[in-house]
Amino acid sequence: MYTLLWNLKDIEMRYWFSQSSRSVLAAGLALSFVGCGSAQEENTPVDTTVSAISADAERAYFEQLMNTPYQGAPSSVSAPVDFASAFADLPEGISLQTGAVSVVAESGATRVEDFAIVYDLNGTPVGVEADEVLFHSFNPDAIADRIRGTNLESNLTVADRIELRGVKTVGMSAVSELMMQEYIRTLEDYTPVDGDVVDELNAMEIFNYNFTMDTLLIDGFELYPFAFAGAGDAADVDEEQLGWQMFGAFARSFSLDAVAYDNVAFEFSMREEDVEVSMDMVIGLSGLRGYDRGDLAFSGSWDSVIGGDFPIPDPETGDVEMNAVAMSGGIQSSTVSGVKLSKVFEALANWEMPAMTDTDVFDLGTWEMTDYTLDIADKSFFKSEQILFESDFHWLLPTAINVSLVDTGYDIGNFFDVMTTEFGEDFDSELSVEDLRKGLEIVQQYGFSCLCGDYALDLTWDADSGAISYRENGQFADAFSGSTSADIGFSTPDRIAGLFAMDDAESAFETAFKEDFEFRSLESVLNDTGGLENLFEMLHAIGQAFPEQEGMAVLAYNDAAQLRMLAVNMVIGMKPMVRQQLPSADPWMSALASFFDEGGSLTVSVNPETPITASLIESYAESDEDIGPDQIFEILGLTVTHTK
Repeated sequence: MYTLLWNLKDIEMRYWFSQSSRSVLAAGLALSFVGCGSAQEENTPVDTTVSAISADAERAYFEQLMNTPYQGAPSSVSAPVDFASAFADLPEGISLQTGAVSVVAESGATRVEDFAIVYDLNGTPVGVEADEVLFHSFNPDAIADRIRGTNLESNLTVADRIELRGVKTVGMSAVSELMMQEYIRTLEDYTPVDGDVVDELNAMEIFNYNFTMDTLLIDGFELYPFAFAGAGDAADVDEEQLGWQMFGAFARSFSLDAVAYDNVAFEFSMREEDVEVSMDMVIGLSGLRGYDRGDLAFSGSWDSVIGGDFPIPDPETGDVEMNAVAMSGGIQSSTVSGVKLSKVFEALANWEMPAMTDTDVFDLGTWEMTDYTLDIADKSFFKSEQILFESDFHWLLPTAINVSLVDTGYDIGNFFDVMTTEFGEDFDSELSVEDLRKGLEIVQQYGFSCLCGDYALDLTWDADSGAISYRENGQFADAFSGSTSADIGFSTPDRIAGLFAMDDAESAFETAFKEDFEFRSLESVLNDTGGLENLFEMLHAIGQAFPEQEGMAVLAYNDAAQLRMLAVNMVIGMKPMVRQQLPSADPWMSALASFFDEGGSLTVSVNPETPITASLIESYAESDEDIGPDQIFEILGLTVTHTK
């Protein structure tokens, strides 16, 4: 009806969903800001105090680790450890290179200058170099045994500490090119690929791929048995399965008290013909502590800065000339704590399911990012004050998932500005770039250009009763807030876990669903916090800005109050038509009209007198009774109400 308005909003929403589906991270997380919770609950901000204090304390721990000289062994140590014997039996093609070897009198450490381990990849040395390495209480036999594949059943201490300074990778461009060729071969082997696509991939040249760090500290390096289930007859070995088993065995074969590293820099550049793409990232401080054979107490990084330049065709000259579009951003802190994977790795190594009776098998822990920003062409595209994820598991089944986003979202106005200015995009044949920009300025003026706000989700599955509770609440800018709650009866996690061991698991799941599923209630509340007033003001402003556009007259010649009343009358006018199909909908339509007119809260509630079960659904399906929409909604207990 209103061509320009719908073009603007349709384009905005299509790109929003497209971008959010690919995002991760950022959150890996869908950004829906009119969320859920019970109607009676107030939307409360997420308490970030505990996590913020924890992250600061962890940062202080790693800073102290980096800045405090290691005491080491007594100064009476006079001869360096024969560290070279640890690497004497490296596989063919891998070599150890060193400079001067000496003893540090103050700590007793063995100091190795110009340390490098490299592999000859078709004539290109590939590996890791360090200006110097300090080995504190180093046991060369521990590494030597693992390289030779001997003494795999023992617990061994590798070192109290290993310090590497001036660390950098070498020859990684050659590795990237090799990986690209393997990728192309895999495509050609398993997927029909157009020849032009293969030619384009072959034309890509990775000419800069570097990874450096100032210092790397490794404290308390212990080795444990490297063991996995036997592969049986070698002729029947599944190489992919064996690879996963060895991965599980490796993850369980060592522990680390702590690892810390600073000023980590990653640089990547590639060229296709004359077009270059570059990206870089610098992390000020990173570390982990308490890695124990797959379990992780804590891992974190601070002061991450991201940058890059991406070429795009000049809008005026097509692909003849290229413009570089800058991308920049950063993450103040990113932390993970309380991860439990050791039992999963053990089961993987033995190629078996973890015991269903063990309820404490798996935990993803707590993940948090703070002050995450992403700018394109010096304009803010994404920002988040905090992204937080927590979960609990019963065996391998999630029994609690908590997600919260604080001041998080995408600036769609800036995104379209960049797309039209830098990329010269023409999104709609009926809408010029100039008109699109003018419309976006109006959308931004009234607070609808940023899909951002606060959001919280809480999903729990009760271990004793099997009840599933879903609570969600959120706020969209200063326009709307909302909450949704749902309660469902289900099988207990213990029962579901046991079904995986049954011969006919599919039939067992179906039986459990029929016996235990109950839909109990659902309620969703939308609160107007200024959004409706701004929405109608925005519609009027758009009408005035584009009076010549088809369908804009009604927006241009009616002010915001009149437009609001038109919306109310439109809902009321639809009542007779809706009443013919659904007589019980009259109060729902009245509630919606009142919400448009007065704001306040609109509540949709589904609250059946008796829970909806699989048996009840089957009984209605098998019944000869003709059940109409009104009766269905009566069974569901659907109500729509408005409160001022």
